[in-house]
Amino acid sequence: MKAAYPYKRCTKALKIVSMIVVLWGVCYHVSGHLACDHLFNNRSVYAQEVAEAPSLIKAIEVNEVEKDTLVTIKASKPVTYTVVKLQDPFRILVDIPQFATEKAIETIPVNSEVINQITNEQMEKGERTFCRIAIVLKKDVEYDVSTDESDLLIRIAQPVENAEESPGVKENQEIAAAPADEESQIIALRINDDGDGMTVISDSAITGYKSFQMDNPYRLVVDIPDVKEKLSKKTFSFQSSLIDKIKVGQHPEKVRLAIYFKDTLPTYSIDKDENKLFVAWAFPDGDEENGMRAVVRGEDEVVPTKEERAAAEDVEDDKVYTGQKISLDFKDADVRNILRLISDISGLNIIVSDNVKGKVTIKLDDVPWDEVLDIILETNNLGKIWSKSVMRIETQDQIRRISDDKYKAQKSREKVEELLTEVIDIIYRDAQDVANLLDDEKELSSDRGIISVDPNLNRIIVTDTADKLAAIKQRIVRYDDRTVRQVYIEAKIVQSIPTHTKEIGIAWGGPYATGHNDGVIGVAGVSGVEFARETVTDPITGLATEVVEVIGGNMIDLPAAVGMGAGGGIGFGFLKDNLELTATLTAMEKDEKLKIVSSPRVLSIDKNEAMIKQGVALPYLKLSEEGVTSTEFKDAVLELKVTPTILSEKIIKIELRVKKDQKSAQTGAGGEPGIDVREAYSVLMVESGRTVVIGGIYEETTNTIMSGVPFFSDLPGVGRLFRNDFSKTELTELLIFVTTTIVPREIVGGET
Repeated sequence: MKAAYPYKRCTKALKIVSMIVVLWGVCYHVSGHLACDHLFNNRSVYAQEVAEAPSLIKAIEVNEVEKDTLVTIKASKPVTYTVVKLQDPFRILVDIPQFATEKAIETIPVNSEVINQITNEQMEKGERTFCRIAIVLKKDVEYDVSTDESDLLIRIAQPVENAEESPGVKENQEIAAAPADEESQIIALRINDDGDGMTVISDSAITGYKSFQMDNPYRLVVDIPDVKEKLSKKTFSFQSSLIDKIKVGQHPEKVRLAIYFKDTLPTYSIDKDENKLFVAWAFPDGDEENGMRAVVRGEDEVVPTKEERAAAEDVEDDKVYTGQKISLDFKDADVRNILRLISDISGLNIIVSDNVKGKVTIKLDDVPWDEVLDIILETNNLGKIWSKSVMRIETQDQIRRISDDKYKAQKSREKVEELLTEVIDIIYRDAQDVANLLDDEKELSSDRGIISVDPNLNRIIVTDTADKLAAIKQRIVRYDDRTVRQVYIEAKIVQSIPTHTKEIGIAWGGPYATGHNDGVIGVAGVSGVEFARETVTDPITGLATEVVEVIGGNMIDLPAAVGMGAGGGIGFGFLKDNLELTATLTAMEKDEKLKIVSSPRVLSIDKNEAMIKQGVALPYLKLSEEGVTSTEFKDAVLELKVTPTILSEKIIKIELRVKKDQKSAQTGAGGEPGIDVREAYSVLMVESGRTVVIGGIYEETTNTIMSGVPFFSDLPGVGRLFRNDFSKTELTELLIFVTTTIVPREIVGGET
């Protein structure tokens, strides 16, 4: 019993200690929980106070930091902002939506090399309220935007100043800069009435150009260097099945014109005249080979290098933006607010649909506002619809639905709309040609529309809805132009046949006789030796003596062809008892010049074939298979057949065939005369009023004949006594000239 007592006392003490520990733990837990609740409650109160704090701009401070200028906008809480840099004058606009100034902040003058002053303005536009802070700059500078808790920091970099220049250097710079102010400008672009060319007009002389064609899409590119474009319109559209549009854009150190074609690349010509550049194009006929591209280049054209063509491929399709350049810095900005800002800058009337939603964070420097608009629309899958002077911003899906609804509504109206019929007289063109042009433009007529032709009265009968009928009538007025243009074509066929003949010859010889053994030996020329016997009586003695005479011709008989009116000669002779020697030197030289000029002329309407011919029909006997002889005729005529196409005010495309056949000196087996054929065919582009050579044939015939006695004619010096030299040179030259002239409109129209 005594042994167990201490154990009980120890157990009791342990229980008391355990109870104390438990009580202490409970109290600590409760007090800790209360303390945490108090802490969290305090934090919630603080967050609530921050959330309920007013959105205020407290102050605007300007400081110099490491040679840069730091503008600090202090706010009561973090801000959502948009920053835009504008020109004329240079300024940075900071818009902070749903914020106001804590107190009136007047215009802050700034003593800085880059900042003139800072203004603050509370603005309301519709339901949109914001605080606009404008930092007016003295020059164009770079800047950076950042945030520090609730402060908005705009750090403006100090521009790098050049070393102080001497007056001489400054003067040189001013002189060098002067020509830039006088840089040439493109002031007008005129499209031909028929859409087959254009005229580019500058305010000073155009120094040169480059041109080349590209595929995918088909287009003709013309670059004019060292000019600026000042056109109010940058894109010219065509109502044509062949041409899509013409785009004009400013590129570094040049203006680029791109003519877009729909189905194929045409032939084209470019001609420069002082301050005008004429560009004309024509599409090949169906019978020409596919892919053939005949290009007539101007004398000042420079063919671009491969590098230039590659560069052109990269930049050609870029849209040309002309809006004022701005700099933007958005952070989680509502796209609707950004579009309102662009409306303020551009002055456009913009309506933003309720379907447009989203946030934008973007930073752009010196970008045209119209390019910024396209970027924002593309990024947010938006599009624009123009309605006169108002731009409507919608989602792409909604725009497609609107377009589909309009198309369906139009088709539905056309199906039920009353059809009208009108008869239209065609005055200056063939009605069928006009109808064919209208048929090529499928969009002009509705599905129920009918276009027919009355060829007897040269009329077109159109049945269609009122809108379509009005559009067709307008197009007919354009096609049936009273000032139809005509072309006067004159061809000259020049034949030149100069002939030069030269001949030198000689004839010499004579008979020679000698006695031998009571006989006579005679020597004579090629005609042989003849003996003539004659009895001679001595008058004194009366004795008769028989005399034998040797008769013979020349040994060398190679005279020139001289005679009445041709050449000449000189003769020599030597006579002795038994020798008679004569020599005759003859020579002839003749120049003949024959020139024949034929000049057919004809007047033709634009794009119509004209033909004129003159000559004879030569009869020929023809034997049929049945053995019947008949006579047929073949023409030997001078003929001009031409089809002109006016491409521009000065350029004409002509397809012509010139032929001059005439009776030949050669004859056939039955004595029928032959026909000398001279013919040329060509398609080319020429300038109105100019004469060009479209072709020619040059033929030279040289005939050299040496007649002589073998061996002796080759002897040096004396060989001339044994030969005849003949040479004849005949030159045949054929040239064909063509002069085309566009008849002035006032002459065609009968005006004075």
